[in-house]
Amino acid sequence: MKRKVNERREELKALSQQVKPLVKECVYDSVNEALIECFYRDADNTEFHTFFDWIEKGYKIKKGSRAFAIWGSPRPLKKVEPSQEEEKEEDFFPICYLFSNSQVEVREAA
Repeated sequence: MKRKVNERREELKALSQQVKPLVKECVYDSVNEALIECFYRDADNTEFHTFFDWIEKGYKIKKGSRAFAIWGSPRPLKKVEPSQEEEKEEDFFPICYLFSNSQVEVREAA
């Protein structure tokens, strides 16, 4: 499982490197916006939400759907430098997973 997350992280890093110049040129406001617009949005995938957002809207994720990865909100991460025994604080960007409108269906009432 951890290997798959690391693979997704590496894929996301590679895609992010491709769109960084567009963010620097102010074509897009954020890397996440650029990722969605350049790689994920198409004729079938037009609306993106998290799993729980879709549930709140009354939808369920179709079985076998693979989420679209974007960057989550940064979290502080403390690292201890072994050579200096100092704590160094860096930001860690978790992966956030989105599903598109083509990956959901209306939940049937119970």
